[in-house]
Amino acid sequence: GGQVDDTWRPQQQLSEETFNVSVSVRFRPAVATAGGNDAATAEGDAVVMPLHQRVAMVRAKHGCSQAKAMRIVMKQEAAAKKKAGAELELEECTIAVGKAMSQSQIDLMEARQRQAAEAHVAAEDHEDMERTRRLKPHIYGARDKSREPNFANGYATNTLAVPSNRVEAAIFDQVAQAEAEAAAAHTPTEPRGLVMIRNIPAGVTSADLVAFFNEPAAAAGPASARAQSGCVLGGERGVHPIAPDGASHGGSTSAATASSYEAFVEFGSSDAADGAMAFLDGRRLLNNHVEVFRATEEHMVAVLMEARTKERTAAARRAEEARAAAEVRRLETIAAARAARAAEKERHRLDAERLR
Repeated sequence: GGQVDDTWRPQQQLSEETFNVSVSVRFRPAVATAGGNDAATAEGDAVVMPLHQRVAMVRAKHGCSQAKAMRIVMKQEAAAKKKAGAELELEECTIAVGKAMSQSQIDLMEARQRQAAEAHVAAEDHEDMERTRRLKPHIYGARDKSREPNFANGYATNTLAVPSNRVEAAIFDQVAQAEAEAAAAHTPTEPRGLVMIRNIPAGVTSADLVAFFNEPAAAAGPASARAQSGCVLGGERGVHPIAPDGASHGGSTSAATASSYEAFVEFGSSDAADGAMAFLDGRRLLNNHVEVFRATEEHMVAVLMEARTKERTAAARRAEEARAAAEVRRLETIAAARAARAAEKERHRLDAERLR
């Protein structure tokens, strides 16, 4: 009588790969967990497994590397989501559906923003802020160069004007729409005629130039073709004065204060520009002879671009000088603060020596 071994053994020896991790998942016992009966929610083989366990199953099945198994699982996930449709996608994202604000809502929010800005400006004490900045320059640190204009790149700032909220976006859209409508209203149906006038005496403004060109048209009578098409296109907007040093562009104040300057004048058509030159024969502007001749679009664009370049160069030079002066003042303030601190330390040292 030897002892009988009751241990059950399979009739055929199986390999280790036969029983993999899927055994513990598919044939798990029904246990009562904190979330309820586990078997009640299980639907056959539709079992939710952790990602690492699925990767292990794929790796054991295909005998591949960890990275390849991960790619296979990701492809299976993508295929399952695509098959299920948008239901799985909605579980992982939030869709905010809103209506466009009405004009009254935009006006109300704009008024609130304006009130908040006015209250903020009223609460600021510029003298106290400047005094604090002067006495404690180390607190503010170096200036933020990203907010300063980049003069090396066409006088363009590093930050673009981007609306920060829906109110500003609505305002930007309104301005863009108004500009587009104004441009469409003033766009001539035929090519405009350009006239360049030189030796304009000091004190003559854009309004004076408009009157100088429109007076012959008014004298011809309101019913004449000259009065209907011979006036300056756009009024004062059709006059582009240029100072001799290029210090002004598109304005009449600084150009009119120069000794003499030039200007381009726009007319509705080429025939209107020719008629304006014919009517100006022998006329004077403040008892001065002026030179009037036809100009082309290319000539006007080149001259205005040159004047604008000179203006930007001068503005960049002035800004650089102002920045250098501010830097000198900042360094002087820091040096004065350090000297005062050193003097205070020396005074404390002398007081300590006297008390010994």
